[in-house]
Amino acid sequence: MLNLNRTSVVIALTACLSVPCGLTAQTDKTSDKTEIQLIQADRWFYSKDLNANSQFIVGNVILQHDSAYLLCDTAMLYKATNTVEAYSNVRIIDNDTINLYGDYLTYNGNTKIADIRGNVRLVDPSTTLETSQLTLNRNTHTAYYDSGATITNGENKLVSVDGIYNTRTGNLSFHKDIVITNPDYILKSDTMLYNVDRKVVTAIDSTTIFNKENTMFCRSGTYNLETDKGSFNNSVEIRYDNYILFSDSLYYENKKNHAEGYENVTVIDTTNKITSWSDYIEFNKEDGYGFISGNSKVRYLTEKDTMYILADTIRATFDSTLIDITAYNHVKLIHKDFQAVCDSMVAYRVDSCVKLFNFPALWTGKNQITGDTIILYTTDGKIDKLHIPSSGFIAAQDTLGSINQIKGNEISIYFKNSDNDSADSNQVNGIDYVAIDGDNKVVYFLRDDSYELIGINVVSAKNSKIIFVDGEMRDFIFFSDVKSDIYPTDKSDPSMEKLDGLKWREEERPATE
Repeated sequence: MLNLNRTSVVIALTACLSVPCGLTAQTDKTSDKTEIQLIQADRWFYSKDLNANSQFIVGNVILQHDSAYLLCDTAMLYKATNTVEAYSNVRIIDNDTINLYGDYLTYNGNTKIADIRGNVRLVDPSTTLETSQLTLNRNTHTAYYDSGATITNGENKLVSVDGIYNTRTGNLSFHKDIVITNPDYILKSDTMLYNVDRKVVTAIDSTTIFNKENTMFCRSGTYNLETDKGSFNNSVEIRYDNYILFSDSLYYENKKNHAEGYENVTVIDTTNKITSWSDYIEFNKEDGYGFISGNSKVRYLTEKDTMYILADTIRATFDSTLIDITAYNHVKLIHKDFQAVCDSMVAYRVDSCVKLFNFPALWTGKNQITGDTIILYTTDGKIDKLHIPSSGFIAAQDTLGSINQIKGNEISIYFKNSDNDSADSNQVNGIDYVAIDGDNKVVYFLRDDSYELIGINVVSAKNSKIIFVDGEMRDFIFFSDVKSDIYPTDKSDPSMEKLDGLKWREEERPATE
């Protein structure tokens, strides 16, 4: 029997209350706002004396607000304010796609804002968000948390201190101590956006990506976690085991270990002590190649010396270490002991050999060396030997401007191998001697101790050796078929002063500073 009096009314429903699913929710005509409706419960209590504005609902509770359903064990429904408090096994189903779980919830039907606490889980078809407290705004389709959350999206696990999730667009906005974990990499950031459908990260602040092959840092950019491809900007840096790459912007494919950098590109080879600078780089660690172009420059560091390579385009191949470097167009080599120019060049790391092609010229001290091809053999950045297979030419201007010349089909030039072997401070690793195979010609200007011209010595021979002292031609040894003529100054003519093929190219010589 129900006990009724004039101050309280209690209705106990021992049977399940239900409303047909097709029932249309009622609307407050004065405010044009949808009311929260009770659809189902085991028991329902109302006490005017205890709380005239609340309804106490217990057991298998189902409430409806427009397109959303609220399920829980216990609820307090406030008709006057169109709000509800839900306790235990709380669940919101919105448009059959969003499921929100928790221990305790307050929901305002007028603002459509839900605050849920305790073991909170927001689940949609592709994503699960877990946190201790969350605010859901059904008007803006956004969920907000500020006490830390873990989001699982496929293979990706995302953690951050606070964030906003738009359930309609699939966009997540993260802040503070963001970590994304994937079987292949870990991403850390301070501020970023993430789309759960496209699995695309947009970095807004300092971001680092760690994977098995490298570590990458940037301040802005986008990265597709599914394809492992991204475009990054603002102080981009990639660190491999032996290489560090810097650039203003970068396109990156992690699966192929492929990167393309744009503007202010720097690459450091920490094993070989090589640094390059350029406007553009394409780098593929898996295939073992990289090339740079646009204001390209490479610097070799050895224990004692430094050499620079400048060119329009420079290409490198490597495995665990550097194999070779190829340079194209407007190539320059700059070293304190020598300088060179050519149209193309190949440097082989394995035998420290450098080949210069297409009208090359090399300068060492006062000497200009040219040929069809020039081959340098080096040790620790110093030239040990120069070989000119064909059309070799050595020219050196003396104190008063006359040009001494050596011309031969095949020339080998040997250098002093100790800093103390040369007295020329400008030519630390100077020429020791020159060996010429086959036909050769020499033009040498003879001067006395006062540097007055005595005459011109013109020699033709086969198989010769010329010894240098302090970087200058000093002793001549001719082995066969020697023809030597000395022409006094009063009997010489300009045609004797220049061998066929001589081109003085001093204006092309690169500056050492």
